[in-house]
Amino acid sequence: MKFDLHMHTARHSPDADTDPFELIEAAIKAGLDGIVITEHDFMWPEEELNELRAAAPQLVILAGVEVTGRGGDMLCYGITDPFALPRGIDWRELTREVHRQGGACCAAHPNRWGQPFERLLKE
Repeated sequence: MKFDLHMHTARHSPDADTDPFELIEAAIKAGLDGIVITEHDFMWPEEELNELRAAAPQLVILAGVEVTGRGGDMLCYGITDPFALPRGIDWRELTREVHRQGGACCAAHPNRWGQPFERLLKE
């Protein structure tokens, strides 16, 4: 299956200008089987995801969150309580909390803007 795991929309992200319905149309045209919308420090509620799912039942549409952590942005998937992942959280605390919730996370932009990704990873 082909998924894009890092997508933003104009509805909930200040750095995107794509309407959510245009996003799902583009995903279908690109041949994707699914997308994960990962807005900055915001996780789409199920009722809003269901709007998109109704418009594109052939596409798997999920939500994660891109947390602005102290070490840089971290993509978080499978979380149940996004409020436990506050903006500016230390990466160690962030990964512990995501794992406690049964989720997984990965760096969104390793080494962007000189972030010391390798050092943070070792710590």
